[in-house]
Amino acid sequence: MRPFGPPLRLRRPREGQGLLNPWLFWQYLHNMIGSVVTASFVMASVGAFYLLSKRSEEYGRTFVRLGVSAGMISTFLMAFPTGDGQGKNIAWHQPPTLAAMEGLFKTEDGAPLAIVGQPDLAADVIREIIGRAGAPRVEHRHQQPPNSLHVVGTHGRLCGRRQTAEWAV
Repeated sequence: MRPFGPPLRLRRPREGQGLLNPWLFWQYLHNMIGSVVTASFVMASVGAFYLLSKRSEEYGRTFVRLGVSAGMISTFLMAFPTGDGQGKNIAWHQPPTLAAMEGLFKTEDGAPLAIVGQPDLAADVIREIIGRAGAPRVEHRHQQPPNSLHVVGTHGRLCGRRQTAEWAV
């Protein structure tokens, strides 16, 4: 018997249900490209070690050239399209997560963007370390239901869309 909550019941998902998950495509690509970024840094660093220790210099040059090239390409792919697609999924399916990622403690129109900041939980603000900019807004064009929050953030401008982030409280 479990001490808390309802009894645990396991159920078998329907066949193909996992392949229809809207998160699967972007998460898989983002994860795989992240492994290429990591491998590129390892390869370039091993090549740099070979060059600095003056052993197997031909391999070292090849490792550095290939590691830096693959690392640069895969780093750009991490941001767009895979990071962008993942960000759009978060804005659409999990607006509170988007607000937390952007450091928004309260809803406001034209929420400021702290490039680098330190959260002050006592005052519910982000203390800026490196500059602020006027942030664009994430907003839906749906009617706002009663007892809901309207989140404002920066993701809309980054995606080139205006989206709503509403959820019941």
